Amino acid sequence: MTLAGIDLKEVRIVADDEPAIVAALNGLQGEYDYVFTSGGIGPTHDDITADAVSWAFGVECIHDPDAMTLLGAMYERRGLEFT
Repeated sequence: MTLAGIDLKEVRIVADDEPAIVAALNGLQGEYDYVFTSGGIGPTHDDITADAVSWAFGVECIHDPDAMTLLGAMYERRGLEFT
């Protein structure tokens, strides 16, 4: 991110708990221009991170059809269940 002119200012590790994720994001989005998430996004059947991020930012959680096709093909090639 440094090469793109974005300086890392804060890191948070948050439990897999929807209200905790939302609270952390709400605390960050008012302080910074960019908020990135990593980890916690699938591939489990019970992942809540994407929905929590949508909730925190007040937007609908949309599964992009092109991304879903690419991911589905990758899981199939690897012989894994696409959850």
